[in-house]
Amino acid sequence: MLSLSWLGLGQVAASPWLLLLLVGVSWLLARVLAWSYSFYDTCCRLRCFPQPPKQSWFWGHLGLVHPTEQGLRVLIQLVAAYSQGFLWWMGPIYPILRFFHPKFVAPLLQAPATIVPRDTFFYRFLRPWLGDGLLLTAGDKWSHHRRLLTPAFHFEILKSYVKIFNKSAHIMHVS
Repeated sequence: MLSLSWLGLGQVAASPWLLLLLVGVSWLLARVLAWSYSFYDTCCRLRCFPQPPKQSWFWGHLGLVHPTEQGLRVLIQLVAAYSQGFLWWMGPIYPILRFFHPKFVAPLLQAPATIVPRDTFFYRFLRPWLGDGLLLTAGDKWSHHRRLLTPAFHFEILKSYVKIFNKSAHIMHVS
């Protein structure tokens, strides 16, 4: 045993608690380093996309577009300035790509669900309310649910409802 009584620590030994603490700190450091490298790699990949000026380094683009008529005008100006799409930062660490041009949007909409990943950050807040439906699932479960649901929206089935859709749209438009 090593005695460090002159430091006020008493008898110091390699206790299981100290080893567990060392393993925990090492694991946490490894996670932080892995996340840091992943974030750096993401930032390097996103450098090719234009982005409007940020509000601040911490808030990113939050607060640039308000839910008012003036905010909608700002958004229209952004779409006019960046007609293909742009990079939008939600705070300092969460990037969102916003695409507007059909040549960028079409491949994303036509890609299979197994290729295009779901955004788990926003969708995880909806899971307690919506469960594991078509919106929140991915992979094989999504494909199965989609195959079950697709026949209900076949063109021939929806044909008989066009008059009702038009009448409802007219009512909402007039009101």
